[in-house]
Amino acid sequence: MQLAGAADGRSARRLLKLAETGDRPSSPATSSVEFDAAEQEFNLEQARFDLQLAEQEIVKADAQAAVQVGDDDVALLHARYDVRRAELDLQSNELVSAIKARAERADARRGESSGSRSSRPT
Repeated sequence: MQLAGAADGRSARRLLKLAETGDRPSSPATSSVEFDAAEQEFNLEQARFDLQLAEQEIVKADAQAAVQVGDDDVALLHARYDVRRAELDLQSNELVSAIKARAERADARRGESSGSRSSRPT
């Protein structure tokens, strides 16, 4: 005997067996009703699959976030290097300018002192 009815309001469950109780009392070990659990088992497996899929998506998102953090760290190191390199280039330019200015002053002094020597009467 098979009967179909909505057991929980969401899906129909097929009744597979309905025992006649008649004059004999039913004991706790015997079931008087048996439903087909195939649809519920399928739904349970589908839900487990969906859960595994969601867990894999979380792992994937965590891995992508870790990769992005690594990329950001590398970009930050490159930017710091570029800034430091620019600072050193600026200091180098300032030092070269100072050295050239001193050399020009020294050349000018030498020129004045050699010019004054050659213009002296002997």
